[in-house]
Amino acid sequence: MNGKLARGKLSLWLQKCQATFDIYTPQDLSKFPHVVVICHNPHSHPTPAPVKTPPAILSVFEKLLSDMDWHLADATPRRIVLDSGFMYGLRHALGWTAE
Repeated sequence: MNGKLARGKLSLWLQKCQATFDIYTPQDLSKFPHVVVICHNPHSHPTPAPVKTPPAILSVFEKLLSDMDWHLADATPRRIVLDSGFMYGLRHALGWTAE
């Protein structure tokens, strides 16, 4: 697409996998910081192939994180997403600017 990044689209898995999951999350995660995941039935398909982040996206993230300068020292994913400079740069790089 002319070298521009575009939003990805999820596609349905074409194989009928019989595996199902039950996920149990406590009401108070701070008091009980564990989630239980139970899988029923085996998977009937191979594991997906590993995927690497495309170099173009990787370089954008490296630049945006570098631009955070000293704020990066105590950054968490939440703080990074709340950083207006990071989000502005990301939206600009992806072409997701408001018209």
